[in-house]
Formats: sequence, structure tokens, C-alpha cells
Amino acid sequence: MLALAPVSTAVYGSSDAGGVVVLDWMLTESLLLLGITPLAMANPAGFRQTFHSVSLPASVKDVGLIYQPNLELLTLLRPRLIIISPSHAAIAPLLEKIAPTLSVGAVQGASASPFTQVCAALTQLGAFFHRTERARAVILSAQKAIETARRRVVACQTQVARKIFIVQFIDEAFIRLFGLQSLYGEMLERVGAHNACTLPTPVSGFTTTGYDALYAQPDALLVGFAPLSAAVQTMLRQNPVWQALPFRQPGRHVLIPLIPPNGGVASAMAFAERLAQGIAIMSGAPDADLGQRQVLP
Repeated sequence: MLALAPVSTAVYGSSDAGGVVVLDWMLTESLLLLGITPLAMANPAGFRQTFHSVSLPASVKDVGLIYQPNLELLTLLRPRLIIISPSHAAIAPLLEKIAPTLSVGAVQGASASPFTQVCAALTQLGAFFHRTERARAVILSAQKAIETARRRVVACQTQVARKIFIVQFIDEAFIRLFGLQSLYGEMLERVGAHNACTLPTPVSGFTTTGYDALYAQPDALLVGFAPLSAAVQTMLRQNPVWQALPFRQPGRHVLIPLIPPNGGVASAMAFAERLAQGIAIMSGAPDADLGQRQVLP
């Protein structure tokens, strides 16, 4: 279910989308996909470091943290609209004193899959800003890219037969595993592979656990994220549990560039493409770019 605040679209036209402030990163990505540059957003520096599938212009102003925006600065900017997610419900009354708000996104506990949710958010924003066709074109492009990735993965028959852990390394004791409810997990299934994580995951779609959780599927493959910090690399070399795991062997793991797990349609498409490339590398497929291979210590 999407929460869409009752803000009139009459003040906005297909070429008039100025004065918009957005406090959610997935919604920021969605606006940029629609060709809309916000006046300001929450933590643009952090967004640029994480979201590489879209380009954020340097002109976008910083209004502070995602859930603790600078209300004084917001007031001085005099926005025409503030776009938020349902997670901003607690501060929505304060924001509405500054400008009308538009709440877009899945409510907590929504039954729709992550990709369905981000497509729905993009569609809602496209309708609001009279850019429905552009939203539809972006979604269609993503669906085609995911299908291309699926065909590539299915061709790697030996690797597809094995389940895959999607892992983010945290420190010497903990890793983050992404489950079926995550955007990563859904893309894994959509490209024809299967998730090795059977642990329950909260609304976030991931669970933080110890390395021993990887023993649950000793024949699985592992997809991790690069770059690894120097501290994590040193830790992996010295961690006896990790060193004893079969994932260290060639062809059993691959590192791919980090895609934001809380991203939108463009992030989902990028993850599917890089996941397919990673699986092709592990399988030694003829079309795999082995120059991109990155391995764990």
C-alpha cells in the first residue's frame, strides 16, 4: 500500500517541478529518474557516495539528516512541496507548517515485494508530476534489463543449481545477510537464482548474525560487496571461522560493487546486472569479464 498525501497536482505541470525538497533517498532516486532535480534533500553527500545509478546535481542543497532535517533552513528555503515517506510520520506535522507534504512509499509491513513497491512509488510520483510516460518507460527498461540478467544467469547452469548468500561484511564477529524480503533477495530470485539465507529478517530485509550462519548451507555460493575496508580484509585473514569456510575457494565467491539496498528502480536494475555478472564470473562463463573478478582474503 502506498501512502499518498492529498496534495493537489494542479500547481505542478510536466515542466514545472521546482521548489521540491525530498527527505528520502529512494524517492530522491525516483525524482531524478523522472528528470526532476530537487531544490534540496537530506544528506546529499551521503547519497552521492552510495547511489551511483543516478547523478545528483551539485546545485541540490543539504537540509540535514533524513529524520532530523534542519527546520530553520527548510523554512528559509520556502519550498513549494516536501516529499517524505511514511517513516517521516512523526515529523510530518512540523513539516506541514513549512510547506505541503507528499508522503510516498510503502507503509511498514506492506505485503508487496520490494521491487513492486519501488515501481509503485515511481509510478505515483510520475502521475503527480505529470510524467507518467517517463515513469512507465523507466520501469519497462528495468524489467528488460532484469530479464536479460535472468537469461545470463540461467545459462550458468552449475552455479544456478547452488543457493547464494548475499553478504555484507561488518567486522570480525558479524555479517549482514539479506533475505527474501530485501530488494537484493528479490532480484536474486528474479534472475533465476535462489537465496541461501533462511534466517528470519525484519522489515529491513536483512539480519545481522555471526559467521557461523554460513555453515547452514556449506555448498552455497557467496556474493559480497566491494570495496572491503582494510580492517575487514585484515580481519578475514585472521578469522579462523572464515578461513575454514568453503566460500574462500575460487569459484565459490565474488565481490561486486555495492548497490544501495534501500534504492529504487535504477538501483534494482543495477544490482540485477552486477549480480548476473558476478554469477557468470564464478561459473567461468565465456562472456564473463574476468578482469572484474574481486576475491576475498
